[in-house]
Amino acid sequence: MSPRPQIYLVPSAEKAWRGLDGKTREAIKNVLRQAYAAGPHQHSGTGLRRLSNGFHEARLGLGMRIVFFMEPDAATIYLIGSHDDVSDFVNNRPRRKKGWHN
Repeated sequence: MSPRPQIYLVPSAEKAWRGLDGKTREAIKNVLRQAYAAGPHQHSGTGLRRLSNGFHEARLGLGMRIVFFMEPDAATIYLIGSHDDVSDFVNNRPRRKKGWHN
């Protein structure tokens, strides 16, 4: 896996991304780099948790979470939100469309 994955965002996550400051965006990129450096099946101490269907959750501080899907050289962010948002996502999980960002 690439230590510098390409980052894609679904439209709802892109809207949330635009509302973030530069420091928070960089923190998200760093968490994704750490997740890729550790590999998809290891917990690297970054608050990374595997969800079902290949999705992962990463914790950024107390109030922010991201849900993403790891591919060999890309991460697709599906959600930027709170713990409650992640719970809603897991309970109403969309089907991942392979290669939708190509």
